Amino acid sequence: MENLQAQKVVLNSSDRYCFAISKFLSEDFLWMAEDFGKLFYIEWKKRKDLNAKAQGTLGLGPLESLVKSATGAFNKMNSYTPLTFQELRGAYDILCNGIGIGTVVRRGQLTGDLLLKARAVKGNGSLCEYITDTQGTILKRFVYRAVGNDPEFALTILRNVGIFASGVKQDTLQRKNAGGIAFKEIPAQKKQKGVTHVKSEHVMGWKPSIFISFTTIKSGASNPKGDAFGKISVQIDLMVLKNQGIPFTFLGSLEGVRFLAVELKGEGGASQQAFADIVRTKEILIEGWVPPEAICQIRDEDKVIWSRQL
Repeated sequence: MENLQAQKVVLNSSDRYCFAISKFLSEDFLWMAEDFGKLFYIEWKKRKDLNAKAQGTLGLGPLESLVKSATGAFNKMNSYTPLTFQELRGAYDILCNGIGIGTVVRRGQLTGDLLLKARAVKGNGSLCEYITDTQGTILKRFVYRAVGNDPEFALTILRNVGIFASGVKQDTLQRKNAGGIAFKEIPAQKKQKGVTHVKSEHVMGWKPSIFISFTTIKSGASNPKGDAFGKISVQIDLMVLKNQGIPFTFLGSLEGVRFLAVELKGEGGASQQAFADIVRTKEILIEGWVPPEAICQIRDEDKVIWSRQL
């Protein structure tokens, strides 16, 4: 018989944990999930900060004690609706009167099937939906891109025809009946480099390219000086792309950096800037185009000027 105590999860500073709740959780319990998720993040952050000050000598301890601390903090604030928890294979279900309101899990435990049913509570208590990219990396479902300074262009053109990569000829793009896309490239001109199909070349500035850059940062990406790439931005729903078979790859994570490192094969110079840029901008590359139905919001700086009903 397995020693269950030996299976207890011990935290380490590189692990990412979140509180996942059902997308169908009733309003009666939703506020509890949001409040607990926020408290869980606060308790975890406290431990990470203490361990950092001790230069890693304290460790973060077992996950169970962290869950217990967050549950205790919630119950002190809401004694009339106390929460309990139970462990199952390294994850911890949080319950109110025996009814599950969510589960504390490592990010790596959020499989594609689970992500269709669950969303996570972020550190500030707000809800965030996730999805997996072409490499299986977990990232936020909604991503963003600055599209210049002309709101009419975004409203009348992009909203109706979508967004195309610089290396894709718009009038030759065709959808496949069985999902996915087929497109023809813009032919390379004389004395001009061809269209790149290599992600590392795209992030180092090679154009034309079959990729389009987006960011998971809601306020948008910026250059190293902090300047935005335009006041008009679009929000994209990656679920639409996934359902249509359009590939997308998240580079702004540890997995993304490793992927880029393998692709670069030790090249120096501009590659070092590429590493810094993809992490700073939380870059995601979409292949080919973004169909208009994937555009779910257009903003003029902080003001929403158009929004699609999801």
